[in-house]
Amino acid sequence: MECVPMGLKELLIPEEKKFFDEFEKEMAIVKRGAQMLVELVNEYKKLDQIAGKLDNIEHECDCVVHDITDMLNSTFITPIDREDIHDLATEIDDIIDIIDAVGRRLMIFKITDKCPKYLPENAALILKSVTEVEKAVLFMRDPSKGKELEKHCIKVNDLENDGDHLLAKALGELFDGDDVKYIVKMKEIYDLLEFVTDKCEEVANHILEVKSKNA
Repeated sequence: MECVPMGLKELLIPEEKKFFDEFEKEMAIVKRGAQMLVELVNEYKKLDQIAGKLDNIEHECDCVVHDITDMLNSTFITPIDREDIHDLATEIDDIIDIIDAVGRRLMIFKITDKCPKYLPENAALILKSVTEVEKAVLFMRDPSKGKELEKHCIKVNDLENDGDHLLAKALGELFDGDDVKYIVKMKEIYDLLEFVTDKCEEVANHILEVKSKNA
């Protein structure tokens, strides 16, 4: 029996694990970013240092997205649709991009004296949401774990609703103030924080779509 050349063999046999490995790696980085956001609110005097670390984490996640893109270009058969792989990698990266943007805005707007009132609650909610997305991603590689995957995606949707309520609460109190500049700055930050939970929901919904297509 004639041996298939190694290069051709690698093209013909789907290396399913490598894409799921990269998704899991990417989510682990995003989770570190969410944990860093919680650290930021607990050690607010170190805002500049922690914001810098968030920026490094964001760049680290970009590298994983580039690796996934390179793998797509060199892989003949993929475990799920190529478009889904690309879009999921990008959507996961968006989560850390927005978390990083929160740190940047706090520095740019010079909100450095004390931690804004609702930032700790937002950070805790974001970490919960990211953790649920990470759990859903871990189940993507095993089609028999569809129910577990769905459970975590539903939890992400619930947390996104909590984010909506928290935003309304924070803005309602914010607009009772008299400092217009502070109101404008904090509105943008609170909007970004809520946008993180929106992005987590977007990823969770996309994971469910992939599950349905590959059932």
